Amino acid sequence: MKILLRLSLLIPLFWAVTGCNSLNYYAQTVNGGLQVLIKRKPIDKVLQDPAVDAEVKESLRQILVMRDFAVREIALPDNDSYRSYTDLQRDYVVWNVVATEELSIEARRWCFFIVGCFSYKGHFSEQQAQSLAQELTAKGLDTYVYGVDAYSTLGWFDDPVLNTMLKRTDTRMARLIFHELAHQKVFVRNDSAFNEAFASTVERFATERWLEAGHGGTVDEFRAALQREDEFIDLLLQTRAKLETLYASGGAQQELRATKQQIFSELIEGHRSLKQHWQCDKCYNTWFDKDLNNARLALVATYRHWIPAFEAVLRQERGDIKKFYQRVKEIADLPQSERYQRLQALLPARAS
Repeated sequence: MKILLRLSLLIPLFWAVTGCNSLNYYAQTVNGGLQVLIKRKPIDKVLQDPAVDAEVKESLRQILVMRDFAVREIALPDNDSYRSYTDLQRDYVVWNVVATEELSIEARRWCFFIVGCFSYKGHFSEQQAQSLAQELTAKGLDTYVYGVDAYSTLGWFDDPVLNTMLKRTDTRMARLIFHELAHQKVFVRNDSAFNEAFASTVERFATERWLEAGHGGTVDEFRAALQREDEFIDLLLQTRAKLETLYASGGAQQELRATKQQIFSELIEGHRSLKQHWQCDKCYNTWFDKDLNNARLALVATYRHWIPAFEAVLRQERGDIKKFYQRVKEIADLPQSERYQRLQALLPARAS
């Protein structure tokens, strides 16, 4: 009832400041969030339900082990997040729409009452997301719709495990849970670069400890996967930079369009070369399942810049995770300029 009251009270406020045109969107957002939360059941009870599939139960048991490990070994929050389960009976929890101009790499921004502005617009209905994308495409914009399997309120509520998350491997599930719980440990408003690098550092540290404890694969396999991930993101960032340079050149539109397609062809070839280097014929193939356009790259950003700085703190504290959190909180409390100066001083020479 507290959840319902807290979210439903926002509707009159939305109406007052936006009018009926936006009310439907806010209503579906509140309703979608409610469905995630009010349908959740404690995992302990789900495990006792004979109607639940045995494979789902095994995944949930493993998640409870991950959750206890996160508290016991990584000193992450001991709350009810990821100790309950919601079956949404669909493949994704939300579908995001990204849009750019034909000759721009900057994502269109949508601004909302209370929560601020975003470079995407999320829908709990795939049909509504696709409808918006078609409308924007008809206006000449590059668009991209993608499904999201995980959903976090960053500690506002106790987030449940979703059926949409269960298709992940055990290692990928552990990474997700450690990462999202890290956001609940330290979070700086309006500083995504800091937050994501911190959470990623905790995620990597915790996952290695998890694997060393005998869960899932090996640390070497995990590090190899991280290396592939970093190299693929670098390829995407290089492509984005080429497009930014192209669009800033001010050439004739016909020439810009032709060069745009050439750059995307180079991306495809770059991916082929990486797969040969990795000796992994299927790696990241699904990323290319949809047509390439500006919107596909608009949200690609690197939040990895500060990871070496956080890793330096962790080494200085000799892997003592509690002392690491204390140091990070001290840095987080600084004004942004001082915060970045402190992190910059921690970067190895090649990363700075």
